[in-house]
Amino acid sequence: MGVVLFTQASPLTVTDVRLDMTAYFTMVHMATFALLSLGISYLCRRSRLVEGHPVVISSVVFGILTAAIIAGDLTLMPGIVAALGVVNVLLANALTGVAMAAFFRWSHRPERYAGPTAT
Repeated sequence: MGVVLFTQASPLTVTDVRLDMTAYFTMVHMATFALLSLGISYLCRRSRLVEGHPVVISSVVFGILTAAIIAGDLTLMPGIVAALGVVNVLLANALTGVAMAAFFRWSHRPERYAGPTAT
């Protein structure tokens, strides 16, 4: 994916793995996912979705990630979704949605914000 993103090569023509492009894409992927996760976390906390709505959180994350990869496929890396496989992309986004919902439920527990108790 790094070769496709940074050199504008067609996904179907890439046959070898370039370590430099893998490293560059990994940095971009991690930064993008961190910012996206921060935004989703803020929205979920602000709207109080984390308190008993893991299916909604999973669905929101799945929708945002799917829209983002489709937008990326249309603008930055045409053909990448087809090269990866639509089912693989959807399964990865669904798994990410479930994992983020579980993490939000764990990390946003009400007792974590209750403060010290008086004895």
